[in-house]
Amino acid sequence: LLELELPQSPSEVLHAGSGAPAWQSAARYAFMQGNALRFANLDSEKAVLEPAFTRLPSRPSRLSFAADGALVYSRLRASGATTYGELYRFRDGLETQLTTNARARDAVAEGACVLFVRDDYTQSALQRFCNGAIQTVWVAPQGWHVFQPSLSARGEIALTVWRPGGFLDIAVLRGSGIQFLTSDAAMDQFPIWRGEELVFSSDRSGTTQLYAVTIGERSAVALTVHANGAMISSRSPSGILSFSSFTGAGMETRWMRDPATLKRVALEFTDPVSLPDLNGLEYALEPYVFNLSPLF
Repeated sequence: LLELELPQSPSEVLHAGSGAPAWQSAARYAFMQGNALRFANLDSEKAVLEPAFTRLPSRPSRLSFAADGALVYSRLRASGATTYGELYRFRDGLETQLTTNARARDAVAEGACVLFVRDDYTQSALQRFCNGAIQTVWVAPQGWHVFQPSLSARGEIALTVWRPGGFLDIAVLRGSGIQFLTSDAAMDQFPIWRGEELVFSSDRSGTTQLYAVTIGERSAVALTVHANGAMISSRSPSGILSFSSFTGAGMETRWMRDPATLKRVALEFTDPVSLPDLNGLEYALEPYVFNLSPLF
């Protein structure tokens, strides 16, 4: 496939800071500015901030609107000498804690329920909080870690999956199994649904840009060519695509109308390299010798 020099994708600044906004409607959205939870409306191609904001004790990893209009998210909370990720609801200026010692992160609303990831450093599990109880949806194989679950209109769940060997790829749950849409050396993450497609961030072109892939296809289409990169996207009901981008002054969030296909790239699948079993191996330890000799 030929690599073509393409003009930069047209987009406008939504606000300073990183993180995907949570869209409540075609115009209104919530976003984090530091630790401040803010709301804004995209009016006549310009974001208009609502004056009220709430400063949270810690920054949520992402925001999502539930069916009743409340925001749901996970954030860190100190519990004695330990810090846990817990689930919260926010509505009408009030925050309500939903869980205790849940180790929750990457929460996303699922109707009246909340889908989230629980990670104990050796293994990840996808769990659901519903009617005050936590249910396990899927447990990743030992050594895998999952991030950023995304729900389609049909209830399909897409994930970012890290596997030993440094593989970071996009996958969709299929019953008790999982179907990978990418599996290569590129860093693919932050999936969101766009109809039957998944939009995700990838550095496969050398800079991080947005791509779209349809389940079952072995190719993806580029959606952005942005000099400062494009990542951590979200999509409004009216088709506005927002994303984070690096600038000389820091991170900013930009928006664009649903982009057209720029170019198609092949997806070459590679299996992760099996790591050697280190059980039972012994290595000699050299004693530390204090030395002030120059290194060069």
